[in-house]
Amino acid sequence: MKKIFAVLIISVMLLSMSGCQNVLVNHDIPFYSEWMSYIKDDTLIKEIVMPGSHDAGTIGMIYAAKTQSLPIHKQLIDGVRYFDIRVEKKRNAELVIYHSIAKGQTFTQVVDDILKFMETNTTELVILDFQHFKNDSMEDVAAVIETNLSDYLIYNETDLTDLDFIDNIPLGSVRGKILICWGSDVCAERLWAFRRNNDSGTIEDTVMDSYYDSAYHKQDSEDFIANAYPDYYERYMKKDKGLFVLQGQLTAKWVLGSPLDREIEHRDNMNQFVTSLKDNEQWLSYTNIVMRDFVNVGWEKIDTVLELNVNKGNIKEGMDFLSNLESLKSD
Repeated sequence: MKKIFAVLIISVMLLSMSGCQNVLVNHDIPFYSEWMSYIKDDTLIKEIVMPGSHDAGTIGMIYAAKTQSLPIHKQLIDGVRYFDIRVEKKRNAELVIYHSIAKGQTFTQVVDDILKFMETNTTELVILDFQHFKNDSMEDVAAVIETNLSDYLIYNETDLTDLDFIDNIPLGSVRGKILICWGSDVCAERLWAFRRNNDSGTIEDTVMDSYYDSAYHKQDSEDFIANAYPDYYERYMKKDKGLFVLQGQLTAKWVLGSPLDREIEHRDNMNQFVTSLKDNEQWLSYTNIVMRDFVNVGWEKIDTVLELNVNKGNIKEGMDFLSNLESLKSD
């Protein structure tokens, strides 16, 4: 019985690890590294529609925890501009990316990837969302950020609240910059650490809302879309300020399940939902960041999001944005 169980586990792992490896996108297309250069300077960053990466640093983790197929630098090259970052401090004080009990890249590797991109892409804005911390890693993470990224950070040196400041930032004023959203009150005095909301959205005056109700995300794909998104959009529309992350990933239902299994079930439905936002004027107007698992698997995950910038009127006059989208070329 034990042998059968072991074979079953190995089979599921191999299936999950191989399921999407042959459809990773091509990283030699310059447009995706500079797509924000097509966005009008006066477009508020909360109005831009951008691809986001859920649990961004999980490459190399076991199948049950892995949610991305490529390192952050390659995700950036492919057009991703928002990253969900979760950092744990190990007993030896090393900082690593974590997802549940699994550990992945070092935080230093993540920072190096970001620096490599920022040094050569001055038209782009990158958002790092430190959703969760583990083992009181906050101060250590802040020290690494200040040592390595200080020249690129957005600071609130105005008399505005952080929420009003972020709510009114045009892209033209923050090109080549990094926005840090912070999931803890630790570091509140730092001018670059902008407080994000919790999963339920119950903290006031935060700069980012990213709702997550696990009961929704454990549903089947069609039920999740039908039930979660009316709720999530309604919550944000009541606030109508700051950044809005639409979480687009499903959560594994059972012990042998994996993010990849759920994403295979969900991928096409989610792509269709994003495309359908073009016909929902109200929701489209509030759509900002769309966060996905395995965001670099298939151009559709990135292109369906980027295309919404055309529908929102964000593209500079006279610039051809749509012809650069790979999934449209292949149709």
